[in-house]
Amino acid sequence: MGKKAELRRQTKVAEKKRNRRAAVFTILSLAVAFGSWAYFMLAATPSFHLGVALVLASAAFLSIAVCEFFESLLTKVMLVALVAGLAYFAFNWSKDQWQLKLQNDVVTHLNIKIDVPSGNPWDSIVTIANNSSSELSKHGITCKINRLRMENGSVYENVGSTIEWGGDAPLRIGGDAQSDTCLKGHYGSQENIFRGSAPVACADVTVVVNYSVNDYPEVVGQKKVRFVTLESGGHMSWNQQPEGRRGAGCP
Repeated sequence: MGKKAELRRQTKVAEKKRNRRAAVFTILSLAVAFGSWAYFMLAATPSFHLGVALVLASAAFLSIAVCEFFESLLTKVMLVALVAGLAYFAFNWSKDQWQLKLQNDVVTHLNIKIDVPSGNPWDSIVTIANNSSSELSKHGITCKINRLRMENGSVYENVGSTIEWGGDAPLRIGGDAQSDTCLKGHYGSQENIFRGSAPVACADVTVVVNYSVNDYPEVVGQKKVRFVTLESGGHMSWNQQPEGRRGAGCP
């Protein structure tokens, strides 16, 4: 009887220790999982690798807790497989949040402006400046004519042949910029086919910037900004307008 009682006592002690370890690892798993969620939600530009490490650590802690708490091998295998499935879901969610944060940062801090140095809208200069926290690799900038009316009455609307330029040179962080003509595009050695001798009465264009993040080429995005000409004191200037009313600024 003494040996059996001692064996039962040792079994209970071991079970309590296992349960205690299972509780500790469960708490660790929940804490790390919450930390991962908070990190991706609150950090302006979260690190993908750190976020994924937190997700994997949470899954590892929960798997250890399962193995400590349950004795059945089948139960352990089934629950660890469930944890692996949840970790896969959490990984994809983390990746989506990370990409969204990077895209939002670029869209918010990528500055687009148009200047008219000569006073003639045909010679307008588009400048994009990268003030985001990500270096941009390949990028393309398109000036799409929503509506353009010349003083001789000629009107162009929703021109299909957009004027595109860009390059493989990266736009580095800290305000690295690129400038080029907008309405005065280049087709080989030929200038923009829409340019005529008549002055521009008004113009409504949308500048579209397509980009990819240098360190993460799978993170791609687009920013659109609409501009309408305004004449004041005999000088033309561009003014930003809502994207949803294309063409309305040039009657």
